[in-house]
Amino acid sequence: MNIETTSKPLDKNTLDELIRYSDYDVHMILQYTPGEGKGVYLIYAQYHNEQVTRQVYTQRNTPRNFKDIKRAIDWGKRIVFVTITLTIDYAVYPDPAI
Repeated sequence: MNIETTSKPLDKNTLDELIRYSDYDVHMILQYTPGEGKGVYLIYAQYHNEQVTRQVYTQRNTPRNFKDIKRAIDWGKRIVFVTITLTIDYAVYPDPAI
């Protein structure tokens, strides 16, 4: 399951302004994406009564992502998202080593 976005990505400054100065509750969505090794968790922001979803980008204009889910959650707490949701497509999520 890919998250559908039609709006341009958010940079950190715009995201900060949206969270701190708008009337919207801004929610964070973590989406696991397979890649080399374990893959990464991409970050999306959802607001305006869940009608707008935008990918979060870094200052270098690349998608914000984390390899470690704990670091991603800690980042979301520091940014002060209202909620954090995790989406995983089990068809592409690696099985843990047994």
